Formats: sequence, structure tokens, C-alpha cells
Amino acid sequence: MAASDRRFNRISAGEALPGGMPESRFKEYLAIFRELGVENGITWEMPFYPGGFFVIVSSSVPIGGKGRLIGYAYLPMPPHVVERRLPISELPIEIHRGTGQRIFFRPLSGHWYLFYESDW
Repeated sequence: MAASDRRFNRISAGEALPGGMPESRFKEYLAIFRELGVENGITWEMPFYPGGFFVIVSSSVPIGGKGRLIGYAYLPMPPHVVERRLPISELPIEIHRGTGQRIFFRPLSGHWYLFYESDW
């Protein structure tokens, strides 16, 4: 479904209907997102991984940080580094100095990965 709608770079799990998408199609996505617990929709071509497809299960802006994304990624080419475990903190706070970004991928099956991204 998402592959056939790739021209819509971002499909939100909220109220923002992508320009040019029929409302009935958007409602199909919203029903799927609710059923799967996807809080923030899908995105193609994240800046940190062009060409990938991302299902954003959770996102937050923790105290002291710019943002954090957690979800699933379908990547046509494997990432340079994969991890056995994602470094997801139980705490809503991540302490960092300066600015930066961390991106981690954990392999699932085939081209699918769990991902964790945080920037500050």
C-alpha cells in the first residue's frame, strides 16, 4: 500500500491529509496505524538514510533534547553499522553536550530493521 503511494513522502498518523490523497485512502492508513499502534505515520527518504522507508511507531521531544524516533525501517541497502540491541533509554531524558545525532539499526528479517534515532 505504501509503495503504491510513495509520491506522498510523508503520511501522518494525525489529522494532516497529504495534498492530493483521497480522504478515503487516508482513512485506510489511519485505521491501519491505529490497529498497529503507529503513532506518527510513515516517511520515505529520511535525511539520515535516503531511499529507506520508515514506519515511525513513536516519537518524542525529551527534556534536554531535540527529538527521538523509534520504529521500523525497510532499507534497500544494509546500513553500515547494525547493532544487536538498540540503546533505548527507559528515562525520558538523554543528557548530551553540544549538538549531534545518533542512529542505530537492529536487523529483523530481510531488509527490515528496528531503528532508533535521536538528535540534540
